Amino acid sequence: MTLGSISCAKHLGGLSSIRLLSASEIGSLSYDSAERCFSSLLPIDGGELRDVAFAEGSARLEEVVEPDGTTHHKLRFALRGLQSGVVEELRRLSQEGMVAVVGLHGGEKLLVGYSALAAADYPLRLSEVRLDSGSSKEQRTSLSVTLCSTDGSPSCHYMDYTKKEGGRPNLV
Repeated sequence: MTLGSISCAKHLGGLSSIRLLSASEIGSLSYDSAERCFSSLLPIDGGELRDVAFAEGSARLEEVVEPDGTTHHKLRFALRGLQSGVVEELRRLSQEGMVAVVGLHGGEKLLVGYSALAAADYPLRLSEVRLDSGSSKEQRTSLSVTLCSTDGSPSCHYMDYTKKEGGRPNLV
């Protein structure tokens, strides 16, 4: 038996996109247990996936799985300047909890803050907003944002089943 895979493919780190949705705005979401992936995330009427305009190279997703299966998710990103309106929106969304569709530079997408076992019972919540003014005139002011959740499973892939090649879903 082999654990993991041997691949010569180039794996790119970092996040390419973050889209947030209030956990209470999930209208429908499909799960394929054989593929262990979600698809077709649709918000309720009036709900919307919000694109996060994070500073390039600042976004990361960290997951720590403990031996008992408890999984800690941390989604971190930086915003340029003093964007108090964005922070207030994140605080409002955090009261209900959020789910995130996170795009990786390698083309994969993950659904964070929602699991097949617990649904949206353990959504992402705002953990910290940190202002960094920089120490010189050349440095830009930024806000570092951390969203966290703890549940019983790692993030699942999010696939778009509307696009198929050879009968298999493509990662979107």
